[in-house]
Amino acid sequence: MEIVQPKVNELAPGYRILNASFVTKRARSVNGRLCLHQDLSLVDHASHLGLNVWCPLCDVDIHNGCLRVAPGSHVFGHISANPPNPGPYQGVRDEIERRYMIDVPMAGGCAFLFDTRLLHATEENDTNSDRTSVVLNLVPDGVPARFYQWNKRQPDRLEVYEIDIDFVVRFTPNQYVENAVMLGAKFIGSMDYSYKALTSADLPSLLPLSGSRPHKGRLQQAMGKATRFLFQRPAKYR
Repeated sequence: MEIVQPKVNELAPGYRILNASFVTKRARSVNGRLCLHQDLSLVDHASHLGLNVWCPLCDVDIHNGCLRVAPGSHVFGHISANPPNPGPYQGVRDEIERRYMIDVPMAGGCAFLFDTRLLHATEENDTNSDRTSVVLNLVPDGVPARFYQWNKRQPDRLEVYEIDIDFVVRFTPNQYVENAVMLGAKFIGSMDYSYKALTSADLPSLLPLSGSRPHKGRLQQAMGKATRFLFQRPAKYR
């Protein structure tokens, strides 16, 4: 993380790296598709903005699993917990993937900075080379990272913890953590959580169609600025 924190300081001033990981999609993958999802909520969204960075270490496009995003989907406001909890987009997931997603081809060493609430996905790697990316989870300086846990026995409640990097590397994702405190998390309470399920009729007013002409709004301007160099590009790409 010492290598990339200076670049993060340029890309997202006032943020620190909570966790960094490598994700590899193997060549000619057959079970590598990552369906539409939202990353874990690691801050109190009512007060702070959580950010993630996705940085491929090779050129990526639709043939080897580039990032696909649904612009504007961060406004759904879902708190993404562990294990994955039901959210407002569940009933329209297929329609979002079919009509509202855009591909984000990138040169190796570029970085895509996005709100952690943004829905995204990746497809299979159909090439003969592995596709590896770096994923960074960023939280504001001075703000304790949070961990929301969903228990299907209490589907309308979320457990709330404060966590650090030690907890992140210890816990097992996508399953209920019975011993979160023993793994280093600090329990700070529980909260009610409910949402309004989205319908097909809601989507046109919230999301731009993937084939439509982009609007010149703040969202598009922000996305236009979100791709920056995180690592030094290899000479052949300069």
